[in-house]
Amino acid sequence: RQPNFGSTNKYLVSDRTAEQIDDAVKKIVDTLFARTYEILLKNKEIIDKCVQILLDKETLNEKEILELTKDMYRVAEEPFHSLEKVEEEASDEEPQVPEEK
Repeated sequence: RQPNFGSTNKYLVSDRTAEQIDDAVKKIVDTLFARTYEILLKNKEIIDKCVQILLDKETLNEKEILELTKDMYRVAEEPFHSLEKVEEEASDEEPQVPEEK
């Protein structure tokens, strides 16, 4: 298909298809943002403790970092690269950013 020169769409897809792609990408980004925000909230105490130590000492060695972060909430069990899982979550409903406690 030839580009429609009267359109702002610069790709070789219809405006409708471009809009569907944009919507799908937005849902994926919103879902990942909400998941990231949730992880940060779950680890807020540990992150705050690390920040305070860094403000006081300016440096942390590997042993200190490992000790401080040993109790952190981790998502290692959930592969980040699983686009299929993210797409599934994104298609369920609009992602909600958790409220800070």
